[in-house]
Amino acid sequence: MADLPGCDILRSADRHARASGGRMIVIGGGVLPGQGSGDLELFPSVGAALTALTGSWP
Repeated sequence: MADLPGCDILRSADRHARASGGRMIVIGGGVLPGQGSGDLELFPSVGAALTALTGSWP
């Protein structure tokens, strides 16, 4: 779990990724302090993230 300053860094990185046409995901972040609906893409595992990115996981 990240603290508030860590979450601010993640949100900043997410904004920069989106501004450049990219996408950022957080894996295993659990519940992040100050996390609003739709703030960051959170996934519990690499498999779940890959499924969201590609539509499948081997």
